[in-house]
Formats: sequence, C-alpha cells, structure tokens
Amino acid sequence: MEKYDLSTITRDQLHFLLSVAKDKMVKYTRCHEEVKRVEHYIGEEKKRRDNIIGCTGLLGLVVPGGIIPYLFFSLLCILFDLSVGGFTKMADVGSSMTNGKIAIAYLLGFVSIALYILAIRWIVKLQKKKPQRKINNYKNQLPELEKNEESAFDKFYEVIEPYKFPRDYWYEYAISQMLKYVENKRADNWKEVTALYEDHLHRLTVEENTRINAEQSKLQAEYAREGRNAARWAAAGAWTAALRR
Repeated sequence: MEKYDLSTITRDQLHFLLSVAKDKMVKYTRCHEEVKRVEHYIGEEKKRRDNIIGCTGLLGLVVPGGIIPYLFFSLLCILFDLSVGGFTKMADVGSSMTNGKIAIAYLLGFVSIALYILAIRWIVKLQKKKPQRKINNYKNQLPELEKNEESAFDKFYEVIEPYKFPRDYWYEYAISQMLKYVENKRADNWKEVTALYEDHLHRLTVEENTRINAEQSKLQAEYAREGRNAARWAAAGAWTAALRR
C-alpha cells in the first residue's frame, strides 16, 4: 500500500482525505452508538428483571408480605370453627377445639402457606418473562451490530492508515472541524489545520473552566449569604432572649 506524508500533501489531497475520513468515521460512530445503545438496553432490562425477582420474592419473607400466610391461616381456622358449631372464645381456644380440629386447622394453614408461596413463584415467573424476552431479543441483535461496527472501523482505517493519521484525532468532531477549516480556506496544509484545531480545543477548555469557576463563585456567594442570614437570625434571637430577662 502506498504511503503518504501528511506534512507534505497538498491542500486538495488534504481536503479529499478529510472528506472521505469524515464519511467513514460518521458511519463507524453510528454503528458504535447502536452497539452501545443495545448494550445499555440489555443492562436496563436485566436490572428490571432482577428488581422484579427481588421485590416479589421478599413478599413472603418480610412484613407486610409475611403477614399474608398467617392471615390465611387465621381465616381458615375461623371458618373451620364456624363449620363445627360457632365462634370459639379466645379464652377457650385450647379447651373448645379438639386435637383433631387443631390438627386439621394447622394442616389447612400449611396448605394456605404453600399455595401462597406457589402463587408468588408464579407471579415472579410471569413478571420476569417480559424483560427476559427483551434481553434475548437485544442479544440476538448484538452480533450483527458488532459486525457492522467492526466493518465500518476497518473501512475508516483503510482510508487513514496510508497517511499515518494521528490517533488523537480519530473521532468525528476533530475530523469535521479540520475539514471545515480547509473548506473555509483558513488552512492549506496539515500543520495549519492541526494548529487551528488545537487552538479551538484550548478555547473550549478555557471557556469551560471559566464557566465552572463562575458557578463555584456563585455557589460560594450563596453559602456566604446564607451564613450571614443565619448569623443575623442568631443575633436577633440573642437580643430577644436578653430583652426577656
């Protein structure tokens, strides 16, 4: 493959290189973003699935969920007591219920707890099906998307490799800005293009630092104002207390 020296290529060659590199990088960026988007969706659906399992599973273990089986148990005991001759007074529960009745009541209580647990397991299984289906669907999409991403990067690399294009500028914004400088006739060669772009980055950094410093100064002023107000109220309270003596 023929090699080129970025420092010696003409303006037209530089314009052609940046134009093609931009197109290839835009395609790669879109493919890369699509992969990251699907990976993000998979992570979110996994969290949703795990939250469903965790929250629903706790229903049978903690209050108020843990109270439900005992309510079932109590209700069945009362219904059984009614079926054999009326409500049993709380003070006479032990004397009025025969051993057989107590055994049956406990059996019904255990059955109700078992049914409750089975219901919870069914709910968990039902609720986690939807996010799991989405996870499987996204995972099925990933191989093709990753293949497109790799192919797009290879095409970008084929364009820039003969020129030994610096890795520091392997992103869409840098290439687009450099191309704009050439198209606007602000730069005619690689040295001028990179100088303009580095100056641009420096200005952005200075502006960002200025914005951050301004926000910090504003915040500090707000804290100081609140401190002065607090001091005034404290002083007013002291004067009031003194006048009441």
